[in-house]
Amino acid sequence: MVTKDENEILVTVGIITKNEEAHIRETIQSVLNSYYPKNKYEVLIVDGNSIDGTQNIIKDLQNSNKNIKLILEPWQKGSHGMARNLLIDNAKGKYVAFTDGDCIVGRDWLSMLFKTIIYERERDFGVVAVGGIRYPVKTKNWKENLLNNILGTYFGSGGSQGFVKTKKKYTDSVPNYNSIYVKDIIKKERYSDIGIGEDYELNLRLNKKGYKIIFTDKAQIYHHQENSIFKFLGQIYRYGKAQPKIYRKIKKIRFFAIVSPLFVLGLFLGLILSYFSPVFKFFYLTGIITYLSIDLFYTLLVSLRINKIYSLLSLIIYPLMHVFYGLGVIRGYLDNSAEEIRNKYERL
Repeated sequence: MVTKDENEILVTVGIITKNEEAHIRETIQSVLNSYYPKNKYEVLIVDGNSIDGTQNIIKDLQNSNKNIKLILEPWQKGSHGMARNLLIDNAKGKYVAFTDGDCIVGRDWLSMLFKTIIYERERDFGVVAVGGIRYPVKTKNWKENLLNNILGTYFGSGGSQGFVKTKKKYTDSVPNYNSIYVKDIIKKERYSDIGIGEDYELNLRLNKKGYKIIFTDKAQIYHHQENSIFKFLGQIYRYGKAQPKIYRKIKKIRFFAIVSPLFVLGLFLGLILSYFSPVFKFFYLTGIITYLSIDLFYTLLVSLRINKIYSLLSLIIYPLMHVFYGLGVIRGYLDNSAEEIRNKYERL
């Protein structure tokens, strides 16, 4: 038995959102349709002062379900980390399960997360979090469908946990659109105010302190994606830009945050050097051919999944993703270096 009180709130389902009127209703409804006992969880939403109809939709759902609670951010400009900390501080549950306002959770999603973390903590009390996998949501929008399926490949996500299936039980990080944490632990540790990648930074910090994180593909969510390729690439750029900031705090970085900027530098410097040396030209062309071969392989994989002619655009989108991510990492590194120099100068 986890609790003696049959009406005790065991889990807070936490959703941070801003301007998600297109998806927030189906997100909340999917949580409410959960198989998990209705009297043992609450739905707590922190809204970043949406200017669309998001808040009205949430308030409308509150009229028929008193288990939904809405908190408005008290600040004008915040971050994901600040919103998650505010949510944790107001959560009644012993565990906090996160999803996002553009996700649809499976009916057994919450049950699987909760059962897994309870089971694992009974065997190892060092386990403090569990995360699951994401799948593309069914949509008639071809751009959203394409981008979602691209991210669902190793070449598109770098093998990030949650995007692709893995047999690994323990992981260094789980995405916070599909995860559950022991509240007391994350309330103590807190999310950092770094803009993007706050969940990754927290997870690395937990690992560094000896805590363990479990991955299970039984906890499933279905994720919406941008229906604009330009907005998507802008998001990829911002993710890359955040990586040096994360490294600065935790001294660990994703391998593709190293590979991507090298790819960008090699792409442009190699082209210049190949004009001056046949040796450089040989290695440059060999690298380009190898990359395009991998690109073609994953494009065909996406094509088999979607079975639509537009899937062939993956051939262009993959390299654009890698270039934009790499440029973001380079920009983030330059910004951090400039900030360190400025701070050092101010201390003199």
